[in-house]
Formats: sequence, structure tokens, C-alpha cells
Amino acid sequence: MFLGGSYYYYIPLILQGLCAIHCMRAGTQNKWLWMIVFLPIVGACIYLYSEVLNTRRLKSIKIDGAAIINPGIKIKRLEDALRFANTFANKTKLADAYLESGQTEKAIDLYNSCLTGAFADNEQVILQLILAYYQQQNYGEVIAQARKIHKSSKFNR
Repeated sequence: MFLGGSYYYYIPLILQGLCAIHCMRAGTQNKWLWMIVFLPIVGACIYLYSEVLNTRRLKSIKIDGAAIINPGIKIKRLEDALRFANTFANKTKLADAYLESGQTEKAIDLYNSCLTGAFADNEQVILQLILAYYQQQNYGEVIAQARKIHKSSKFNR
């Protein structure tokens, strides 16, 4: 009897129920609930595509098309941002990009310039500096930088 078609009636109802529950939990019931109820299969499919599948794609995938075509454009943008505002965040982003692209000398210079004032003991920058020195095979500096954060209470966590 299952293959006879009588149980196929429950598939749209289950789909509607799942979409309605998701709609209520997401807080979009005013927008979608009527469409899900009065357009059983079509409304549920549209809801699934636009609210469930589409938002997950947008949150998880961030592709910079210009950076794929021209890899140096990311560094150029970050250099422009640093010229516009000489901040700790802009320096670390540019230094990370330099380190990622293999320009370790520039990355080390920027990381060292970041370690001043209130950010003199920033663990994240010191860790990135350790990676840069390691890529250069400057192991004496790796050990010296590691000693700075070894005694830090945040490093133990």
C-alpha cells in the first residue's frame, strides 16, 4: 500500500510542518507562514531555498573574485587602508597578507611596529611574528619571541 500512493500525501504535510517550525524559530513567520500554508509544496520549496540554503551559503563562503584574478590586489587594498588609517588592525591585516604571500621581511617589520604601546604584549601578533621568524629560519628570534608569551597568563589558557 505504501507504493500505491496513499502515503505520499504526508510528504508535503511534513515538509510544511518542518518549514513552519523553522520559520517560527527564525522569527520570520509574518513573512513566510502564509506562503508555506497556502502554497504547500511550492511555498515550502521557495522558503527552503531563500531562507535556509541561501543564508548558509552567504555566511560560509566569502570569495573575493578580484583577488583570485589578481592576487596582489588584496595587498594593494590593505596598503591603501593602512595609508588611510594607520591603526593596529590595519597593520596586522597587512602583515598577515605579507606573511601569507611569502614577503616575510615586510611582515616582520610590520609586526614589530605593531608591538608598541598598549599592544606591546599582544599574544596574537607575537605568535604571527614567531611564524614569520620560523619561515626565515631565524630560530634565535623564535625562541626570544616565544619567551615573551610563555609567561603570559593568557597563553596558559
